[in-house]
Amino acid sequence: MERHTSLDILLLQLLLLPLLFSRGCAAAAGDKETAWLSFSTEELELVAKDHENATVFLLLRGTTQECFTVNFTYKPASPSIVPLSDLLLCPDQLPTPPTPSSPRPSKGCRGCETDHAEETRENGGDLSLLPSSAPHSHPSSFMQLLQAWAYRLGGGQESSESGEVIANVTLDIVSRWVGKTTLSVATNSSSVGVVDTFVEVSVIHTRALDVASAVMGWAYTVIWDVSFLPQVILNWRRKNVEGYSFDNVALNVIAYLYYALFNVAFYWVPLIKDQFKERYPRTVNHVETNDVFFATYAFFIQIVLAVQCFLYGRNTGLSVSWPCIGLVAASVLAVAVDCVLVAFGVVWWLDVFYLMSYMKLIITPLKYIPQVYVIYKVKSTKGFSILGAVMDFSGGVLSLAQMFLLSANSNDYLSIFTNFSKFGLGVVTLIFDITYFFQHFYYHLRVRK
Repeated sequence: MERHTSLDILLLQLLLLPLLFSRGCAAAAGDKETAWLSFSTEELELVAKDHENATVFLLLRGTTQECFTVNFTYKPASPSIVPLSDLLLCPDQLPTPPTPSSPRPSKGCRGCETDHAEETRENGGDLSLLPSSAPHSHPSSFMQLLQAWAYRLGGGQESSESGEVIANVTLDIVSRWVGKTTLSVATNSSSVGVVDTFVEVSVIHTRALDVASAVMGWAYTVIWDVSFLPQVILNWRRKNVEGYSFDNVALNVIAYLYYALFNVAFYWVPLIKDQFKERYPRTVNHVETNDVFFATYAFFIQIVLAVQCFLYGRNTGLSVSWPCIGLVAASVLAVAVDCVLVAFGVVWWLDVFYLMSYMKLIITPLKYIPQVYVIYKVKSTKGFSILGAVMDFSGGVLSLAQMFLLSANSNDYLSIFTNFSKFGLGVVTLIFDITYFFQHFYYHLRVRK
């Protein structure tokens, strides 16, 4: 093999000086993302038994001129899935480098041998997979050395033009033990974006419990939907709303208005979904169709109840209390101030809708108190539908049961208490419904005596 003299190296440096200068200027200007990685899904569920597996695709979109290493990261550090090996990815439309005559380790794959594994790609885009220890070429002549250096400094292509790369890599995700893992990626290239590249993998005991929890979820949703109707029917039959708290209705109207707007925004509005993705790039938006339906339906029913209170209660002297009016006004003012802050660029619209959800959480426990007080004051549950309370209680039981069932299926009991919005409100609902039951039977038995 020929040995390269110092004269050869000096001549090589002079020839490549313009390329080195342009390359240095580009680096000084700062690398920009020109390609992006993403997974074909953001949620995946596997059964731990028999090490169930599933196929996902690691997608590359954009333009890239260089090879890069993909490292897989896990949260928690000890994942419930079998760890994946790091990948070294190269667009295979790059020109074939000189044949190596003396292999040695390299961080990149420019100059690698071409007998590597390839995956079938979508839309005609191909991407090569190479082991991280792929050999590096060592040319045996001055011209080969010149070609190799130009190949490296030129971004791995003979010309400055680079085509659009749309490619995917097939990954096999295999369950290891029961638990939840967030699979993410990192790269050694600043030109490849990976911020929102993740998959939430849930490894469960059995899908039978999963089906049971889904049935419970729809059951309590339907029961809670229907639970509003007995009060509407009772008011309509009596043509009277005495014994029913106007404060309860007013608080429900504003609470479900906020809840409906929150769910509609997170499910349908692109701006809110984009802002959520930007702020929480590795979090799944869990607002589903049934959430939107329940919230909008509940708001509609509360409007119906409010109209009934207005029509049937005009001659009874019943009205919304000043403390309730103050609470509603304060919540509306808070949301209005947040909207003004959006105009000045202080907060995002995302924050406005999150504030609405927080108002819903604050108002929900408070809305039960006025009805408890009305029943205590009149010493009767006449005018209040106890059947609606029974259905509300049943929905609360199923909601909490679903939480425990899901937690047991994934050995994630801590999530019960970290999801305060669902667990806390479920417990509050049961406490007040039990209070209604106690009042009903106490005053009912008292009247009978």
